[in-house]
Amino acid sequence: MTSLKTSIKTITYLSDIGCLEIQGASLLYMMCLLRHITLYNIFIFDIISICIV
Repeated sequence: MTSLKTSIKTITYLSDIGCLEIQGASLLYMMCLLRHITLYNIFIFDIISICIV
């Protein structure tokens, strides 16, 4: 069994630049999240990009 652990500290939507800023997430977690969003056509607001900080 494979488990994925992450500790997202803060998620902020920067409306002036259309960016979802995610602090504290690992790159592997973000790749899985983006794949899920793409596969299921889930769109959050009008996000242009996701910034990993």
